[in-house]
Amino acid sequence: EALMDIVVALPSSTVPAGRQLDIVLQQRLRWIAAQHGGVVPIYGRLFAQWMHHAYPRECPYPHAAAATPQVNPARIAGSLRLASTEEMKVVVGRPERKDH
Repeated sequence: EALMDIVVALPSSTVPAGRQLDIVLQQRLRWIAAQHGGVVPIYGRLFAQWMHHAYPRECPYPHAAAATPQVNPARIAGSLRLASTEEMKVVVGRPERKDH
């Protein structure tokens, strides 16, 4: 219950503070606590999923391990492009940018 009170009081850029949590969210958090001896493991996947439902735009959905396929970066970019040794030396030798 204390954790639920904290979440209710915690505003975000898209969710106001002091809101009423949906009964399903309340029940789900109580179920997570019941599965772990009355304590919610805040670093666990179930709590992260719960936070995603409480703050859908702020908290990404944590998929179970191996539940989503891993994508090779070459498939995303079309082809994998590695820098040559000469290109790396050029980048490393550049002065540090001060505009960031």
